[in-house]
Amino acid sequence: MENRVNLIDMGFKNLPMEEKRAAFVLMDIMLKRLHEKNIMVTSFQPRDIYFENGFYSFEKVSPITNYYAKDKDEAILRNLLGLSNLAFCSYLSDYHLEQGLLSHEVISNHFDSFANVFHDEDRDYYKTILVDCYQSGKLSQNYLYYSDYIIKTNKGKDVSSHNSLSYVKATEVGRAMANQDEAAFGHTFFLFTVVASISIALIGFIVIFSLYFV
Repeated sequence: MENRVNLIDMGFKNLPMEEKRAAFVLMDIMLKRLHEKNIMVTSFQPRDIYFENGFYSFEKVSPITNYYAKDKDEAILRNLLGLSNLAFCSYLSDYHLEQGLLSHEVISNHFDSFANVFHDEDRDYYKTILVDCYQSGKLSQNYLYYSDYIIKTNKGKDVSSHNSLSYVKATEVGRAMANQDEAAFGHTFFLFTVVASISIALIGFIVIFSLYFV
């Protein structure tokens, strides 16, 4: 675990833009896999996201239930907003990630004034999430995940001449992650699943006991 470090301690804010874009592709792919398992991330604070052995993982996750969101669409939207918020704060000059994330409302209302913090190629995506989706409270019909957007945007382009590290991550590393064993989710996901299973079994035992022995 000695190589496991959170975004603050690794100096994520100071990475070159293209490396941060690639990092957000990796986070997005992990997020997408979690959603496929009906799991959502409950914190996008920089101290709750870790880097280890080439992958990013989320420390705080939960099953998608009405405790955090009324349905899966809302859970996905909240997560896309959270990751996009993190991207905005990471690219925003003179902003320290130690301060945490800005409110979605502030970013949405002032997006046009700070849109240039994003790479030219990414502005449409982040405007869709941080402005359109946030204000409508609904998911976009065009695209959801940043990694899918990167692939779609770069489709047909000469990657060698385009020099897009994020595109390479979205395709090559994305495929690798898709084929990995469930262990790729890390200890957090595994431990959470075990705890949830035990809790469900315990609840079932209590119900049976109350029905037959009380």
